[in-house]
Amino acid sequence: MCFRCPACDCRDASGNGCHVTGGLFGLVRGLCGAIEYQTNSTPHFHCNVYSASIWQQPLHELAEKLNNRTIEFDDVKHFLTWIHPETHPDYTFHNAQQAELEAAWNENNSHEKHDFLCHWPNFIQTDDAKSPWLDDVVATRAVQEAQTFIETYRRVAQSKMSHQQIHWHPYSIVQKCRLPLSACRKKNAPNKCKHSFPKVQNDRGRVICRGNARKFGLSTAGRRNALGTILDKREDPWLSGTMYAFSLMLFGNSHTAVNFRVPLTAASHDAECARGCLADTLLRKLQRAMAQAARRSTRYFTGYLQKPQPLGRKELQNAAKQLHFLETAAADDPAAQQRKVAHRVLGDLEFRCSTRPMTEEFML
Repeated sequence: MCFRCPACDCRDASGNGCHVTGGLFGLVRGLCGAIEYQTNSTPHFHCNVYSASIWQQPLHELAEKLNNRTIEFDDVKHFLTWIHPETHPDYTFHNAQQAELEAAWNENNSHEKHDFLCHWPNFIQTDDAKSPWLDDVVATRAVQEAQTFIETYRRVAQSKMSHQQIHWHPYSIVQKCRLPLSACRKKNAPNKCKHSFPKVQNDRGRVICRGNARKFGLSTAGRRNALGTILDKREDPWLSGTMYAFSLMLFGNSHTAVNFRVPLTAASHDAECARGCLADTLLRKLQRAMAQAARRSTRYFTGYLQKPQPLGRKELQNAAKQLHFLETAAADDPAAQQRKVAHRVLGDLEFRCSTRPMTEEFML
């Protein structure tokens, strides 16, 4: 995909622009998204990615292929945890600099030594290694260069993830515990994080079912139904999972959410579950519940990224709260009253609201 898509000529006869070998998500058929602006007017992008995958078939057919091992569960798990890993490339390296990372976060990573967060890594910009397909490339040399590339990739990705993907809660000296920031507090429980951090640790990848969902703080009902999703190994309760490539190449934090559901089979079912999810009378019901949960989640998140922004609604609400104080102000002098009201409205807009750009007000 290039910046001229879909006006360029890089598409094939079917209208697809993906490479034959695929990319980060495999074969991507398309994507759609929208930009919204946060409180300080920084752009924030949400999108759906549509990929060609084994989930282009009913779950009961996928379950049959998992049972007869036409498709291996380990391959499915590897693909899903590749898109949404919840582990560090090098957790030991990250753990050794926790205090330094939190101090830098408190200062918004403002020191010049953190400028690398705004740049692409040098080893990607200056990749001068020869293509392994050339005749004059020695196989052992190519393997050695590949190993060096992987080690550098993981080290730089870890450095960026440590600065961008940690969901920090500042430590309260008064309450002697970590408390969430005001923006991520639950409405009915202000001492708890609405994003469920710190998260429950997990010793291995597993499929979420009725028997293990509660243990990991996940729901099997509603818009965020996690039934049939893959939970990756989780060693750091404060890490927000994303692709390593996103941490490496994007200049800020990111998040991936996989909505593909894995049907329960003898190979995919969590051995620690004691709810009898593999009973014949339940399997079909659970598969239908998974398919329905996937559709609901898609509708919910798609509606979220395309939510409308009523023009000036928040500004109007904040200004209206203060106007009753000015009802009798300078009532004997209409001009003075108008000036006072105008100054108060502009002051409220300046200090109580966030001025939003045209793309936020008109284009969403």
